[in-house]
Amino acid sequence: MTEVDENAGTTYWEADSLNLLKENYKACGMEEDVAVALSSDESGFMPQVKPYPTVNHHLEEGMKLHFGKYEYEVIFTPGHSDGLVSLYNKKKSVLFSTDHILPRISPNISYWFKGFSNPLEEFFNSLKKIKKLDVEYVIPSHGKPFQNANKRIVELLDHHQDRLHLIHENMKEPISVKIACQILFGNLSIHETRFAVGETLAHLEYLLLNDQCRKFKRDGKWYYQSI
Repeated sequence: MTEVDENAGTTYWEADSLNLLKENYKACGMEEDVAVALSSDESGFMPQVKPYPTVNHHLEEGMKLHFGKYEYEVIFTPGHSDGLVSLYNKKKSVLFSTDHILPRISPNISYWFKGFSNPLEEFFNSLKKIKKLDVEYVIPSHGKPFQNANKRIVELLDHHQDRLHLIHENMKEPISVKIACQILFGNLSIHETRFAVGETLAHLEYLLLNDQCRKFKRDGKWYYQSI
């Protein structure tokens, strides 16, 4: 795997990280019990990842890997994670798209209070990077293989632009992350809320870093407002 994702994977569920996570969720407007649930292991996730696997090799941009008689190039495609990669075979125009391009849903693009400050923009840039390859065959990590990567890339870009427009239209008055999350996703389970809050933050931070809104703190909570 990539060094970036190894570092993220071996630190995210540790005590110091989870304590900071809880405080950040409270700053997003989440009630104390929800913030605790979102930053704990109620889903039973930790036993599935510990002990952590040993990573013997780090994948890097441009590295070549061989599967059978075919050569695949490692392409850095951050977005779903900061260190996500896709694998591309130019000869057959085949892309192992991992969680970068999926056939039916958009991959979760979240800001987790650390890492890249603008993961949604990283995702857009990664999509445009793959679009230049004009890939014919896509084998994703979820869902069935499909053809015409560029058609799906346009759909994904349009989908997120629609979400950005929706959230921007609803921040003429200051809104908390919690309210923005409800606008985008409605009411969800704790497990779904963890991903929804992360994705909401990614969209809010995209608007902030592209000078479309301002961000301020009031009574310990973050608010965003269009400018």
